[in-house]
Parts: sequence; C-alpha cells; structure tokens
Amino acid sequence: MEEKKTKPYELPFFFGKKNRKGTFFCLLAGFLFFISSCSNNHCVEPMYAPLVVSFYSEMDTSLQISPRFLTIEGVGSYNFTNVSGRNSVNLYLKKFDESTSFLFTFAHDESKIDTFIFVEKVSNSFSPCGNPNGDSISVYKKDGNFFFLCNEVNNALIVYGEGPEVLFLQNRAQDTLFVLEPTRDVLSVKHSNTQVFVSAECGCLTTFNIDEVRHTSNNIRDVLITNKSVTSAYNERHIRIYIENY
Repeated sequence: MEEKKTKPYELPFFFGKKNRKGTFFCLLAGFLFFISSCSNNHCVEPMYAPLVVSFYSEMDTSLQISPRFLTIEGVGSYNFTNVSGRNSVNLYLKKFDESTSFLFTFAHDESKIDTFIFVEKVSNSFSPCGNPNGDSISVYKKDGNFFFLCNEVNNALIVYGEGPEVLFLQNRAQDTLFVLEPTRDVLSVKHSNTQVFVSAECGCLTTFNIDEVRHTSNNIRDVLITNKSVTSAYNERHIRIYIENY
C-alpha cells in the first residue's frame, strides 16, 4: 500500500513542466497517420485513463460505503455528476495540465433542512439557465432570495441563485421543497502526464502518475493513494476517500 500524502487545502495549486517529448512524438505519429489515412474509426482500444476514486468509512476504514447524497464536478466546469448511492466513481484528469481539482458536495440525513416556497414559472428565456426537460423554469423563494430550479436529477437539484449550485431534495409537499443543506470539499490532484503511443488507428493515450493529493476537511476526513499509476488497465483503483458520518 502506498504511503498516503495529504495536506491542507491551499492556494495556489500545482505548477510544472509538461511532458513535451512524449507529446511531440504523439503529434508526429498522429500527423504521419493522418497523411496516410483520413479515418481512425477502426480504433478498438480504450483511449481514456480514468482516476478511480472509492469511498470508505471514517470510523471503519475497511468498510466501503455508498454516500446517500453526493455530487462531483470539476472545479470551474459546472458539470455536475450525481454519484449518490455509489461506492466509487471514475474521474477524469486534465490532459494538458498537471493539476486537476474536483468539488464534492455532500449531505446526509442529519443535515440542516431549508424550505423553498414556489413562486411562479417563467420562460427559459427569462431565467439564467435552461430547463432540459421543458420550456419553463420554476422559481422558488428562500429567506427573501429567489432561486431558479434549473434541473433535477434524482435527489439532486441544480438551482441558480447568485450562481449555480447543487442541493439535495429530502421531501416535496405541494408548493414547498424541503432541501438538505450541503457541505462541500475540494479534492486536488497533482499529476504527471505521459503520452503513450497505442497504434496507428488510435493514436496516443494520455496516462498519469499521481504525485500528490490535497483536500479540505468538511466531510472528507482523509485520503489514501493506493495506486499512483493511472492507465486504461482494467479494474484499477487509485484513491480511497474516508468520509465523515459513516
């Protein structure tokens, strides 16, 4: 088992030189293939290397768990993935950078409950977000502030107040939403990137080596690196996250 490397979350994050030699080789290989063929539809190799993160109990560190309320997004991307009820997740590191950060949004049954009161429906054109399931957006009010319900994915609500955020629905009664107030953590991974030539049909695969992991400590209590090498190999596991309240 690898020695764990965790540090308090701090800014700025990681900087370093890119793997220019491997990148140049793959660009050259891709160019040579391009001039000989205009299609790579025959590629059957896995061409992505996911970072596999597994969730474990803080109290019983041998126990793998499935958080009931959890979403993850790349910091700054606003693309939320609802992983509630799952015990692991595939995350994707940046190919053209050497650090990647993820925002984890948690809630649990004992979280504070906020009440949102329905106000009206407005057209998508009058809201800061679009409803992928219709042409109108429901507007709710909490503590004098207005929130647009942009999307609902199972128990995760994507709302827009001053900006987009994730909340978790506990219950719904007529025109009222009872919402669990979440807590958030940032997990940041420093990594080295390598371009690996796969084949003429596929080109190059970007693989990674985990150099360091940092995190905040609201719900994430500890992190353990179990495998530093992030490739396309089957059944790899890379990071264990130990979560509070489990």
